[in-house]
Amino acid sequence: MFEHGVRPQFWLSLIVAFIILGVLFVVGWAGVSLFAFAVFPPLGMLAVIGYPFLVLLFAVGYLLSLDHLGGLGVGSIKWINVSHPFVERLAFLASRVHVEVPRFGVATDVDIINAFTYGIFEPKVVVSRGCLENLSEDELDFVVAHELGHIKYKWVWILYSISTSLFTLPMVMPTLVYAIMLLVSIPAKFALYWFSRECEYLADREALFAIGNLRAAVTALVKMELQLGEKGYNKTVKDVLTVDEYERIVEFTRTHPNTGRRIWELVKVYREYNMGSELEGFSLL
Repeated sequence: MFEHGVRPQFWLSLIVAFIILGVLFVVGWAGVSLFAFAVFPPLGMLAVIGYPFLVLLFAVGYLLSLDHLGGLGVGSIKWINVSHPFVERLAFLASRVHVEVPRFGVATDVDIINAFTYGIFEPKVVVSRGCLENLSEDELDFVVAHELGHIKYKWVWILYSISTSLFTLPMVMPTLVYAIMLLVSIPAKFALYWFSRECEYLADREALFAIGNLRAAVTALVKMELQLGEKGYNKTVKDVLTVDEYERIVEFTRTHPNTGRRIWELVKVYREYNMGSELEGFSLL
């Protein structure tokens, strides 16, 4: 299922997410059904049958919306055509990751180093103008290959679509049901954050195997993190590579792992799979 393997924590995070989301589903199903039955028994029977279909309807709607609304909030996106010089490179990276060549665009209004992918039926990769201006060719390869890794395992978006419907539905439920589901949704959110972080490690691993260049992977991640310095932070490369207890705690509330942990995980994978005779220039960090 996973060509280059995953961290053991990936499976644990997936199991925990499924269990908690299952509890959230059962609580919502039971709560809505009991409330509807108390108001009008036939309505309760309708709720018992209809709630699962409502969850499924919301989930499918969310998946469909990804293809069209995923790029909102980043300003103008310039989509490249077949004549663009990067198309050949994109095709090579896609072949390395073993995915179809996606649509590729540049967020021309975003000057920080960032990238994202969206779309379940027509996947799209978008990089910021900052990526093109501040990353070397090899570093850009890593960033794009990372996004291609997300596309390779896009089945995980089904889990997110179900969770989105389960988080959305309580907003239109009776107050008591909403209050109970709100309590369950908090651990569900943290479980999904954990799973999301493991997916980031997975995409990093795919990208490293695609480009085989640890140095480019590390410097791309460092550049992405150090750009925070422009927003009032005073970080150095040493700060990026150091993971203190505060960052470990804060990480629980984030969808992405700490950059230092991502880097050390890449080093671990590079060594484990003997991908090179030495850590390519890693000592310069």
